[in-house]
Amino acid sequence: GWLRQIGQKNKKNGKKRVGGTEGTLHVRIAGVDAPELAHFGRPEQPHSKEALEWLKSFVLQRYVRVYPYRRDQYDRVVCTVVRRRWLVWKQDVGLAMLKRGLATVYEAKFGSEFGSEEEAYREAEAKAKAKKVGMWHGPGLVGKMLGQASKPLESPRDYKTRMSKEEAGASQQKAKS
Repeated sequence: GWLRQIGQKNKKNGKKRVGGTEGTLHVRIAGVDAPELAHFGRPEQPHSKEALEWLKSFVLQRYVRVYPYRRDQYDRVVCTVVRRRWLVWKQDVGLAMLKRGLATVYEAKFGSEFGSEEEAYREAEAKAKAKKVGMWHGPGLVGKMLGQASKPLESPRDYKTRMSKEEAGASQQKAKS
């Protein structure tokens, strides 16, 4: 783990620069999959902005420690991220997201890292589902009165699979025309 700022020295003045693409360490939180924001022409998933805002408020301007496992296919560092409080207490960021219903347990054909926490992650997701928090809650009382139906949740993994199939179908249609 590291307890330092990540950045590169500016070639002109030699000062360390943090932020931007050159000084940013791109991290994928191991073991969790949050709803997708709109990108690459794809629509956003419900609760994606809520998950991102919560994550920002939880880690920005705070000491975090990362325990890296590997780099993924997008050149992100896959790691467990732990937020430090008072140098004594530690909170696993991925586990906190699962408890709040802001992510699902990462389901992939290969490359899933959990450290030793897979059982705890699955238990946290199950509890969030049972409590109907975050992405697991259906429409509220007013929503039900207005006739909003409870839609089945499309997990981030299912969303990515559906988008890939739709894009492949669109590519085949273009090729035929």
